[in-house]
Amino acid sequence: MRPRRRNRAFVRRTLPALALALVGLATSACAQRGPSTRSLHYVDDELVYSRPAHYRSYAAYLRARLALEGQPADLEVAAEQIGKALEIEPKEPHLWTTLAEVELRRGDRQAAREASEMALQIRPNYAPAQQMLAKLEAGDDGSTPAMSSRQP
Repeated sequence: MRPRRRNRAFVRRTLPALALALVGLATSACAQRGPSTRSLHYVDDELVYSRPAHYRSYAAYLRARLALEGQPADLEVAAEQIGKALEIEPKEPHLWTTLAEVELRRGDRQAAREASEMALQIRPNYAPAQQMLAKLEAGDDGSTPAMSSRQP
């Protein structure tokens, strides 16, 4: 009986320390050091950080971009797909800027302006939205693609 009591006492004393050590090990193994490589990408030759887009939002964005780049562009499909992407990620300024591009190419300058302003509310000084507003101010009719196919 004596050895069994020693084992129980040993387990009682060491179990909390062992549990704490395992939690520490798991935390350090899972903790990232710096931004994830999925979050780093290049924009205009500059390495930038942003969180990855939701996969459904990104798929809808790509379908919209393909519709915009088609010959002829299918603006209805592009608007529908950007709408779906915005339902998933309404705080993504690139999606709002892409919606502005779609609206401008459809001829709705007011909707394009509102979408650009929404992008700037989300992220002030967002260059693509500023470029879109400048394009609107210049009176560009949107017959040529406004933005490059950058990812959100």
